[in-house]
Amino acid sequence: MKTFIVLQNIVTFRADWQRLAAPGQYALCLLTGEQGWANLSDAQKACFDRIDICHPYDQTRLEQACRTLLQERHLSDMDEVRILTNDEYFLGHAALLRERFSIPGPDHAAILPFINKLRMKEVMSKGEVPVPRAVPFLPERHEQEGEDYCRELAEHLGFPIFAKQVDSAGSERIAKLTDATALALWCRQHAGVSNYELDEFLDGDLYHVDALVYRGEVRSLYLCRYSHPNAEFINGKPVGSLPLSPEDPLHARLVAFNHQVFRALGQVPDGATHLELFHTRDDRLIFLEIAARAPGGWIPQMHARCSGRNIEEQHFLAQMGRLPPPDLESGEVAAWVWYPQRPGQHAHTRHPLPLQSQHQASWEVAHGAPLIQPQSVRDRIGGVLLWSRSRALLEADFRWLVEEFCPYQAAKEQETQP
Repeated sequence: MKTFIVLQNIVTFRADWQRLAAPGQYALCLLTGEQGWANLSDAQKACFDRIDICHPYDQTRLEQACRTLLQERHLSDMDEVRILTNDEYFLGHAALLRERFSIPGPDHAAILPFINKLRMKEVMSKGEVPVPRAVPFLPERHEQEGEDYCRELAEHLGFPIFAKQVDSAGSERIAKLTDATALALWCRQHAGVSNYELDEFLDGDLYHVDALVYRGEVRSLYLCRYSHPNAEFINGKPVGSLPLSPEDPLHARLVAFNHQVFRALGQVPDGATHLELFHTRDDRLIFLEIAARAPGGWIPQMHARCSGRNIEEQHFLAQMGRLPPPDLESGEVAAWVWYPQRPGQHAHTRHPLPLQSQHQASWEVAHGAPLIQPQSVRDRIGGVLLWSRSRALLEADFRWLVEEFCPYQAAKEQETQP
């Protein structure tokens, strides 16, 4: 009987393990941390044959837990074991565990282009996929050369410059540097920090292409446009997405672009991939990044409404080698929007939603609560999932949610509310 070892801690499951568990057919074992354990419902916990809470949740502790699990369950045939994850932060850990215990699946070299943004751009460039100009931030050079190093960066990249970690997700700890003063200050603040890249700033519309790969073939492909680039979330703009119409002139170009990215990668592991790319003001498609995991946000819920299938569950099933044939499409089109926290304002989540589409609002911050400056897309007040059989109605509702709906109020307004 096969044993599937799941790694998950920071990212919350969007898969329903009650639909994935099959007692008597295979065993499900979860290696999680204190954060992941706290995020699990009792129903989810009951789906796993074994759960180990690893603290700290690092490579050493995961290796110890994996060794103990294999020994106690008397697992010696590694062909009967697989390591699965959908957690962006632990794709590399899963790959290293496969190497350490000779477990089949993608090794660290195969996963690296999906988790290190500089490495993935290098791979794309070799495959002739257009990428933004980007360089690693070298704090030792800044310490030695100071203004000369900053001047070199500015000449190579131009302003604005976009700073982000090479191994992060969710627009975490990003910065838009608009001039030489901002660049110099950022460099001083990040002295000794070596996991950042500095990129050419791209202006345009952001798209995501979500693929499901199984046994070397693309089984499903979802093409969607974001409301705003994800980085704008920390500037107070709502972020969400909706599927691209098959009649849209960009549809065929995005399909071809995803194929070009896959060709550049050469080896795409079974499971979901999440590609983000810009369509620039001068009509170019520029690669941003790709991940070997299901998409975040409420994208899985959106895809499930459209296709009847949860892409995160499909991602796990593909890694397990148990992906069923695709079902018929639902006939619906769906979208989602998340709203960021905004410093100096209060949540106003009792607004009516005069939408023609069916919808579900979910608020994570209490009505009237004071809000903070968001640091990533995790710092949200909530959002709306909407769906309809009419694309025109859905697109009109999506635009209203993005451009007009305001679930905020100023402190003075809040004080006058009953």
